[in-house]
Amino acid sequence: MRKLLLTSTAFILSACTGVSDLPQMDKAAAEREAQTQRVMAINGQLEQEARVNRIYWRIARANAELCGAKVTSRTGLNVIQISTVKVDFREGWQTAVPMGDGVTLTDAIEGSPAWKAGLKRGDIVRRVNENSISADGDGLKTLIRTIRTAAPHDVVVRRGEETVNVRLNADTLCDYPITVKQGDPVNAFADGKGITVTSGLLRFAQSDDEIALVLGHEMAHNTMGHIDSMMGNRLAGALAGAIITAVTGIDVVTPSANAMQLAFSQEFEQEADYVGVYHAARAGYDVSDAANLWRRMAVNAPGAINLQGSMTHPSTATRFIAIEQAAAEIKVKMIRGEKLTPNRK
Repeated sequence: MRKLLLTSTAFILSACTGVSDLPQMDKAAAEREAQTQRVMAINGQLEQEARVNRIYWRIARANAELCGAKVTSRTGLNVIQISTVKVDFREGWQTAVPMGDGVTLTDAIEGSPAWKAGLKRGDIVRRVNENSISADGDGLKTLIRTIRTAAPHDVVVRRGEETVNVRLNADTLCDYPITVKQGDPVNAFADGKGITVTSGLLRFAQSDDEIALVLGHEMAHNTMGHIDSMMGNRLAGALAGAIITAVTGIDVVTPSANAMQLAFSQEFEQEADYVGVYHAARAGYDVSDAANLWRRMAVNAPGAINLQGSMTHPSTATRFIAIEQAAAEIKVKMIRGEKLTPNRK
């Protein structure tokens, strides 16, 4: 019996064992390849962020007058310091953007004062006005604090062996910072304070005009106060739920809050689509064909074609038509020389 058991065990193990004679893994080669991939990932991230920043800068600047008090002054400097980077990615960052220990530009956003002044990725900031930008952990804090004071700023950078001096002005922008989130979902969202767009959406969009349409839509959620309204609706729902719970003894606070939060979601999405087309057009983007994004969205998610839409969003079909109508409205205003301002009731 024992012999039979051992034989059976040996048979099972042999059946689970690979039959290929695999080469021995060279750990040093694997680490070199991992380092190559880290650099590729960093460069890909930098390219995506540069593209989004370039598009969004135009939108945030062109629509500043529609943002009321929610505006800010920015120079277009994006910087990094190696001490803020995850340890296993530090060598990769030093390869992609050689920075030593200094505060280094990852991007002078195209169209911004920093870009117009000739600053470039890889420039190491040494001084802003009267403040030296140290290579220790306080350097980045000093730069951010100084650059947010009133412009213009006198900036000194090191570029290789060269020292470059520039006078840096600032643009007035809508104060809704944008973030690129790495991930496959085709998505973008606003939270009332800023905007997030996924790398999946950037790969999905076929033109800057389409990305501008999406960013304009998300900005509209912020400029039209949709997030605050939804939170107000949620609070009202929670209060109503608390009253019902007190009367019936059945806890409906959370369901009531959720239901009220979503009560006007479709209307908010429709308004953001309409106003968002204006946001993009005011920045000089061509919105005449941007609605085609929603046809490709329908191919990507056929369930969204349903004319009833979802609980939170209109259907891709109605969104396509509505955006085309908004684009036609804008075209007429441009022909007439009228100001591109969304029509309000």
